[in-house]
Amino acid sequence: MESLDAGTLRNFSAEAFRCAKLRKTVPLPCGFFESVWCYAVAVTGRLDSAAEQAVRQQAPAKHWAAAEIPVVYDTTRRQLFTFEGTPLWGAAYYAGFRSQIKRLLG
Repeated sequence: MESLDAGTLRNFSAEAFRCAKLRKTVPLPCGFFESVWCYAVAVTGRLDSAAEQAVRQQAPAKHWAAAEIPVVYDTTRRQLFTFEGTPLWGAAYYAGFRSQIKRLLG
């Protein structure tokens, strides 16, 4: 993306999650033998400071048996940003999510 603000990031993440759910392999609702884990990665050279703060500090949207985790790579600073906290509703998974994001994208 040429530039990125917090609203655009939220919309991009929600759309990526919607697409991921449409392409899952088991047609049953999430939680019945399947879950969806979506890392919506936005690449930009102009990351708005409010968007950076939002991706690092605001908990991702909640979903049943699924996760929508926005990730931003700022090409100007060569830095990867994602949620730094651990929400109660996904505490068992978030250390693994962050580790996987850094391993695959860092």
